[in-house]
Amino acid sequence: MTFGLCRLRSIAVIAPHSAMQVSARTSSDLFGARYVGETSIRSFAGRTRLAVRLIRTSDRLTLWGDEYDLLAGQPEQHHRELTRSIVDALASGVERAELSRFEAAPRPDAYHLYLLGRQHLRALGLPEVRRARKAFAQAADRAPAFVPALNGICRTLILEWLLLARPDQVLLRQALSIASRAIEMDPFSGEALRELASATLFLGDFGEAADGFARAERLAPHHADILAEHANALAHCSEMMPALRRIEQAIELNPLPPDDYLWTAGGALFFLEDYEGALSQLGRMKRPEPAFRLKAACLAKAGRRDEAAVFATMALEDQPNFRIDEWIATIPLRSKRHVAHYASALSEAGFR
Repeated sequence: MTFGLCRLRSIAVIAPHSAMQVSARTSSDLFGARYVGETSIRSFAGRTRLAVRLIRTSDRLTLWGDEYDLLAGQPEQHHRELTRSIVDALASGVERAELSRFEAAPRPDAYHLYLLGRQHLRALGLPEVRRARKAFAQAADRAPAFVPALNGICRTLILEWLLLARPDQVLLRQALSIASRAIEMDPFSGEALRELASATLFLGDFGEAADGFARAERLAPHHADILAEHANALAHCSEMMPALRRIEQAIELNPLPPDDYLWTAGGALFFLEDYEGALSQLGRMKRPEPAFRLKAACLAKAGRRDEAAVFATMALEDQPNFRIDEWIATIPLRSKRHVAHYASALSEAGFR
């Protein structure tokens, strides 16, 4: 669990060698830690259970706690899933506690507003994306030179364009303009280069987008979000195997991936005609609604037409004006074969 927490970007973790020698009852304050994750093993009536607690060191308040059964002979995959679940719960508990401090302040500063925007983006839905943009915009108002806030605005504009599935490019043009301004302020911001490349990609300039992602990756070679967006760009350039390798690398660095990582992985696997693999990735999304069209296409190509029709209906409830020809015309996919494949799958699923 300690190694799992060390791989997350949202919190700083004491190195495992030191962490194993600390508990909430001893000298955790020696390391300046604000939170401690404490575990213990309990056996009773033939059952062995792992108890986990998240404790705030300032007042020794237990913020979260749970118990998990440990059974002999459990497969390795179950152990990994259990660890991932506990790490996710601990990280979420810390983030909630930190944000509650900021939200209680009468006038939150730019960085706190930026964190609030990042928190909203944990869910891939239109209301959350717009709330995130409002927080990023407020952060940029308070600190006009704060480049991460500008990057956040760009990210929300691009995500909204994807979620709305509309052919107009107004949101992309706005993102392009703001990203260019961010790069002028900080030429070494890998995230600003990523947003510029993303907007360029969806505007249809494959070559410029590929160069932009390569520059961003050179600046931040282990930045999971940049790797994930580069994977998305490679998929749109119809380089599906390199895209799949990149998104797998991003998930290795960010083992509790946000929904857009899983959406990208599902898309690459769909075009590689691994429909069950794609459905498996899409099934892990916390908010699967944005990927209902892709899921319907996967199910149709997998021969599961009845299930495909269900997801097509749900997608159309959210976007009743969706038309295959209009949407296909806006998708920057380099390979005409891939475009035809996607259009065929959507048609088989029940879209028109």
